[in-house]
Amino acid sequence: MKKIILATLIACALVAGASAQMYSGVGIAFASDAFNEDYGVADASLSVGSIAVSVTSFQGETFGLAMAAAFGLPTSGSVRIGSQSADLNMNVFSTKMHMDAVFGLGYRMVFDSVEMIVGGGLGYAATLLLPDDYAIDSITYMTLGPGAMASVAYSLNPQTALYASVHGMYGVMQLVDTSDYFTSALAIAPAVGLRFKVR
Repeated sequence: MKKIILATLIACALVAGASAQMYSGVGIAFASDAFNEDYGVADASLSVGSIAVSVTSFQGETFGLAMAAAFGLPTSGSVRIGSQSADLNMNVFSTKMHMDAVFGLGYRMVFDSVEMIVGGGLGYAATLLLPDDYAIDSITYMTLGPGAMASVAYSLNPQTALYASVHGMYGVMQLVDTSDYFTSALAIAPAVGLRFKVR
């Protein structure tokens, strides 16, 4: 995994160094993520939905450095164990935070006023739910794995465009509060917003 991360960073640095154009976007996203475990007798899943600010970036010509991220506030959640499920009471958590991102290489296609960017690389997702009541367990997980992104933009003028995007990641490695029962994580964040040509 470390070799994959290093190779991604080196490739991104080489592409970014040769790039000429840069686009940045900001919008609103709905991020959905799930943290999956297997206890042997039953599998379990924690799912959280968040309203988030979406940030996207592409630096390059046809090929370039691409990034998509969502920073948000978890608003809903549920827990499933086997065939049984229940909603999380989000009101018991005083601190709530979600973040996910994909950082890697992208390919940009231009069709008159419409542009499409697809890319892939390293993905990261984290959710933090902390209660004031210490009798209630906190929920913290951070995962790393492969990620992908895609966006479509419609140019309003040479500097500004409307965009719709989606990015996601498949978590295969835990970063904190590791669980022996962890199997995988999945995060996906569709978004809409405005994109600007920076240079």
